[in-house]
Amino acid sequence: MTWLIALLLAAPPPPQQLKPSMQAAMTSVVTLQPLLVSPTQFRDPANADRIRTSLDTLTPLDHFFSSGVSSPIASLFAAEVAKPKTEFASRDTETARARLRSISSLCFACHLRQPTAKDIAPATGSDALTPMERASFYATTRQFERALAEWKRLFATEPTNDVEAFEQTQALRTALSVLVQGKDDPDAVIALLEQNRTRKALPGFVTRQMERWLVEAKAWQAEKFVVSKATPAVLVTRAKALVEMTGIAKQVTTDDARLISHLRASGYLLEALRREPNASFRAEALWLLGVVSAATTDPALWRLEWLTLESCIRENPKTELARQCADRLTERTYFTYTGRDGLELPAHLLSELGALNALAR
Repeated sequence: MTWLIALLLAAPPPPQQLKPSMQAAMTSVVTLQPLLVSPTQFRDPANADRIRTSLDTLTPLDHFFSSGVSSPIASLFAAEVAKPKTEFASRDTETARARLRSISSLCFACHLRQPTAKDIAPATGSDALTPMERASFYATTRQFERALAEWKRLFATEPTNDVEAFEQTQALRTALSVLVQGKDDPDAVIALLEQNRTRKALPGFVTRQMERWLVEAKAWQAEKFVVSKATPAVLVTRAKALVEMTGIAKQVTTDDARLISHLRASGYLLEALRREPNASFRAEALWLLGVVSAATTDPALWRLEWLTLESCIRENPKTELARQCADRLTERTYFTYTGRDGLELPAHLLSELGALNALAR
C-alpha cells in the first residue's frame, strides 16, 4: 500500500516555497497515477508518450528536503527516480511501474498531507480504471473519502473466484491503513472489520485475522489516543510502546496478527518526523520506523524498511544505534532472500550491506 511506505524524514516546505520545477514534478507524479495502478494502462503504447514526458520531468529533478540535518534521503531519492526511465525505455514496464509507485508514495506522503491548489495538480483520469484500480488510485492520491466509498461498494459484492477474493483481501488491508494512518479513526476500523469478518467468500485465514485485528481496534478505541492532540515526542513514545508490546523488534518474520498496532506505530512515527524532523528523538524514530515498516508495507514496493534503516546508519555512523540498524537491515535482507525458496542474495545487495555495516562500525 503506497502511503504505508511513505517516508517523512523531512518536513515539507511551505507551498509558497515550492520551485516551479517541484510544481512540475508533482504535476507529473499525479498525471502518472491512473496509469501506475493499472498494469494494462501502463504498458499500453497509446500512453507511452505521456509516461515518457512525465519521466523527463522527474529525472533531472534537483529535490531538496528542509530537515536541516545531513540526511541521505535526497541522494537516495535522486538515485531511485533515475531508474524507471531506463527501465521503461528498455520495455521493462512492470519494474518501472512498481518503482514509480514507490516513488509516488514518497511524494504524496510529504506533499499531500496538507494539499493546496498551488503545489498539487488535480488528480484525474480514473475513467478507464476498474473499480479496484480506481479505489487504489483515489487512495494513492489521498482522496480518502472517495477511496473508502469505492471500497464500500466493492466489499458489498461477493467475489466470484479466487482472484477476486485475493483482490478484496488486499483492498481490505489498504482500506485499514487509510483509516488507521490517514484518518486516525478506530470507530471506522471497527465498523469495517465488523462488516467483513463473517464473509464466507473470503479466505478463512483472512477472517480469522480480522478477529484479531478487531480486538486490537477495540483496545485502540478504549485508549482514546488522538494523533492531532499529541506532541511529536508523545507520538514517538506511544509508537515505541506499541513496538515493544508486539515484540516485532525481536523477530525476523512479520506478525500479521498485530497489523493495527503496527499501522498505528508507523503512522505515529511518520507524523512525528514530519512535524519535528530535527528533534532529539530522530535517530530512535528512524530505528523504530525501520523495524515496524516491514510489518506494514507492500513487499512489491520500494522498501521503506531499507531506506529508513540506511538513513539511520548514515546519519549516526560509528554508534551503537547505527550498528543496531545495520544488524536489523542485514537480518531482514538475508531472511527475505534466503529464507524463501532457497534464493540467493543478489550481489549488489550484498555489496550495499557490506558498505553500510562498515559505516556503522
